[in-house]
Amino acid sequence: MRNVLILFVLIICVGCQKETFLTSAQYTLEVSADTIFFDTIFTKKGSITRLCKIYNPHEGTIIVDEISVANQQNLQFFLNVNGISSKKIQHIQIQGGDSIFVFIQAKLQENAVDTAVVNNDSIVLKYNGIQQKIVLQAWGQNVHNVRGVLSGDTVFTSQIPYVIYDSLVVPQGATLTIEAGAKLYMHYNSNIIVHGTLKILGTKDKPVLISNDRLEQTYQLLPGQWGSIIFSHSSASNEIQYATIKNGTNGILITGTSQALVDLKIENSEMYTMSSHIIYALHGNVSVANSVLYNCNYYVLVVMGGTCNVVHSTLYNYGTIGFRNTSSSVVVANYNLANSTETSLQNFTCYNSIIVGQTTNEISIRSLKPEDILPCIFQNCILRDTYTGKDTAYYKNITAFSEAKKLFQNSAMNNFMLDTLSQAKDIGKLEFAQSYEFDKRGVSRVADSKPDVGAYEYVYEKK
Repeated sequence: MRNVLILFVLIICVGCQKETFLTSAQYTLEVSADTIFFDTIFTKKGSITRLCKIYNPHEGTIIVDEISVANQQNLQFFLNVNGISSKKIQHIQIQGGDSIFVFIQAKLQENAVDTAVVNNDSIVLKYNGIQQKIVLQAWGQNVHNVRGVLSGDTVFTSQIPYVIYDSLVVPQGATLTIEAGAKLYMHYNSNIIVHGTLKILGTKDKPVLISNDRLEQTYQLLPGQWGSIIFSHSSASNEIQYATIKNGTNGILITGTSQALVDLKIENSEMYTMSSHIIYALHGNVSVANSVLYNCNYYVLVVMGGTCNVVHSTLYNYGTIGFRNTSSSVVVANYNLANSTETSLQNFTCYNSIIVGQTTNEISIRSLKPEDILPCIFQNCILRDTYTGKDTAYYKNITAFSEAKKLFQNSAMNNFMLDTLSQAKDIGKLEFAQSYEFDKRGVSRVADSKPDVGAYEYVYEKK
């Protein structure tokens, strides 16, 4: 009984201890970062939330009189402390050894120029008669916000970027021209739907970019952040030159008919990091040249009917973020994979190209009648496939991919230029190279009459 009484008295004594408040300027708080940086933000659109931890390393309690953004008249940064969102948060107690979290979001106003403009401000902590500052910095970029059906022929320029919401529709009979250097940022689930004509006219020095609208580093190689570029059966005369298209669901989705093949020419472009397919073509008239298509969760290229010609291109598929759902990267079929209805495959050719990936059978040629030989040929290519080394109806002058031999300079970092010892050097057919004398960088393939295969020609270093 006596021990219980002593314990009870001790508990009361501890509970009655007076809290110590530290009010001298010598007691300062520690912050997790002196500067909070935001990646480029589109004006009038909120940023992701950044976090700053404020820690009291002392044994007593510090009362923070005020936490606020310095520029109260032109507020572009917003705070939340302990669940309280306000321009000024007052009278916050931080006990010794404890901390609070400040959440910061930026929403920048439009500026008067076309280029990105830096916006600086600071978080001000007022306590113990002192002011402590945490610098805030964000770059703001004006944009055109676009959605809905275009009224007619339209030109997107490189002056300021475009952000696409919901769907952008090119109606039948209209042409959307995207000029060199233009940037299109796609909001979540948004699509470009083409019933008319799409002309993407980038150049080697000023490629066109179509990507997701989250610019933070975390989102730079994350698939499925927007929808697809969809070409309907009424679409015609489409062209993609020098474009980078990334981080969507499908890069290209073609929905033609046997009576209306959808024309699409892709040259000198890169398409990558898609959560489904890169090119999925039903009844298309497609050509792919001098291009690199890589890393998606399903097929890099699906051809179901129509025609498709691939030359001097690199197709590479090890999935995205360590994930892939298919046993092959390229499918050529005379039927619709979705419902097994027959399609008319008129012609498929793949010349002087590279098709490799994580499986041992990256090519799948499928017919409704297994005994039928489809009009399909792979010639002078490097393939990762169950190729026996002998020419067949589908394969001619094929080099089998070898994991023991280095093919690219650094494919793990998406660098598909050829390595010094690459097995892709000098094995292309000159006849096929003459249609595309220069690779996507402008390097001659035919100068030595021994073209390499793939999108890039190896450049020998001058001694």
